This record gives sequence, C-alpha cells and structure tokens, in this order.
Amino acid sequence: MVLAPWWQSFSARPARRLAAGAFVYLKGDTAQSVYLLRSGLVKISVVWRDGRELIVRLARTGELFGKTSLGAPEYGEHARALEPSEIVEIPAADLVAQMARDPGAVAAVFKELALRLREARQTVEGLAFASTMERLCLVLGKLASELAQSDGPAVMIPHYIRQEDVARMAGARREVVSGLLNRLREKGVIGYSRKGSLRVDRDALDRYVQSLLKSSRVPVSKRDNLQHTRRPTVFRVGDSSHLE
Repeated sequence: MVLAPWWQSFSARPARRLAAGAFVYLKGDTAQSVYLLRSGLVKISVVWRDGRELIVRLARTGELFGKTSLGAPEYGEHARALEPSEIVEIPAADLVAQMARDPGAVAAVFKELALRLREARQTVEGLAFASTMERLCLVLGKLASELAQSDGPAVMIPHYIRQEDVARMAGARREVVSGLLNRLREKGVIGYSRKGSLRVDRDALDRYVQSLLKSSRVPVSKRDNLQHTRRPTVFRVGDSSHLE
C-alpha cells in the first residue's frame, strides 16, 4: 500500500516491533499518540465488561490508527497485533502540527474519519438486522477486498486470520461460525491452502449472498417486527481455534 504523501516523514521515524498478540494500547489508556502501521496487521476492537469482543476493523500496512481518539483523554478501543508487526508512534501534537502546515492533510484525516463512521454504522446495522450467515459473508467479502493480493474473482488472503477473529468480526460465536464456514467450503465459496490461508471466490460469494437475500425476503409488516426484536450477538474472548 502506498503511503499518502503527508505521511512520508512519519514513516521514516524509528519503528517498534510487536509480536503477534501484543497490545499497542488498551481502552482507557491515555490517548497521546496515533500510530502508523509500517508492516503487519492490527485489529481494532471493543470489549464488553464480561469479556465479549467485537472487532470493528483491521488496520493494514500503511494506515494510521488511533485517530478516532484524537482530542479525547483516552482511547475508546483496544489495538492488538494479529501478526508480527512494526508500528511508528506519532505524538498527537506532531500530527496536528503537520496538519497545520498541510491543508490537504486535514481533508485526508476528515475523509478517513468519515469512512470509519460509515463502517461503524454499517456494523451496527448488520448486527441489528442481518443473519449470522449474512454477516459472515460480509466479513469474508471485506477481507477479500482489503487484504487479498490478487484482483481476480478467486483470491487468497495472505494473512493467517484465526477463526475466532473471523467470528469476532461477524459478531457471532466461534462454534457457529465454524459450521457456517464449513457450509461455505462445501459450496465452493471459500477454501484453504495447506498453510491455512483463506481463499475466497468473490463471484461465488456474490451469488450466494444474492441467494440469501432472495430467500430472506419477508412482508414489510413482518420485517418491521423483526427489526424491533432482533438483538446483536458478540463473541466471547478465549477460544484460539484457527481457520482449519
């Protein structure tokens, strides 16, 4: 991923290496910096008081994260490396100074924040109204579009993403997602390499999603009732199964 021009000076700063599973920051930590991910993959998540976790997004190489806490006294989410990663810490004061010198940087940050707000709204809508399979398909499509190395219909996701983290992205229990992934594999929508990497056939995924939407159509009166009664489900931390 090519860094935006105004980030170039930050990318040259010394980086800190993180092992897989290491935290960058925790919810409630003092929010004094944002972070540039120079390599690796970092999950941004929220955790309820009883230990249930929902992954709201994955930060990729070249991205800044921690921006949503700019101006706040503390971080509102956790940031944790999913694989060995390198991060560059940027004090918030340095970022603000750079934005003051470059009006284009201000526009870029606001555009990024607007995108994150839209993603958050879509996540809430999915948790409230979509079935577990629909949410899982949306997650797989997002992983394929953001992380895959090829632009073809059948793409391989090079990162080793654990099944529990897929479940946390879909807002579901791991054992439920495991069964649904097996169903998608039987239908040829997904597959796995010998090393456990996930392969997604985006055309097959699109066709399957369309079939789900057709089969789930209900009269407006019933749909309104469903929208008032369905509740989001989030995943409980603790399982360490992989996509195998």
